[in-house]
Amino acid sequence: FRKLCTTAVLLAMVEDAAAGEPVRIATPVEAMHAVSRDLSLSNTLAMHDGSTMTALEIQWELLARAGSWAESHGLDPVGGEDVGSLILHHWAEVLEALERDPLELSDRLDWVSKYRLLSAYRDRHDLEWTDARLRAMDLQYHDLRPSSGQAPRLGLVELVDPLEVLAATSEPP
Repeated sequence: FRKLCTTAVLLAMVEDAAAGEPVRIATPVEAMHAVSRDLSLSNTLAMHDGSTMTALEIQWELLARAGSWAESHGLDPVGGEDVGSLILHHWAEVLEALERDPLELSDRLDWVSKYRLLSAYRDRHDLEWTDARLRAMDLQYHDLRPSSGQAPRLGLVELVDPLEVLAATSEPP
């Protein structure tokens, strides 16, 4: 939900020529790898202009731009005022929680949920992060079948009732 909705907002901003100067990271691929391994969320990334920013600072900057865009252009392109406001609210809520303690989001963010699961198993069995059992759990986590995967058992917030999803496979909404 968050990934698709924030992307929709950013694309609408680009379409309206309201995104501002691009947030340009000096080495994007390297930065992606660095961010994906930075559980502290504090590592700085080299920006194209020579400055540095953390991934959270980049997100706050994009959210601020999205708020300005919403005020000047309205939220119709992303589902109207109710949906658009919900998107911006969720975006801010996640960033605030990431600053406080990412584990607060273990019921809403996939990577936090997965980290919590693997950390608990690792601690319970006194394992190193390189243990093959953790790698196997890592793969099993992404198995979306309720009978096999780990994610369905972790109490993640569901936005859509599973019965509605099942019904939509034969009768699209």
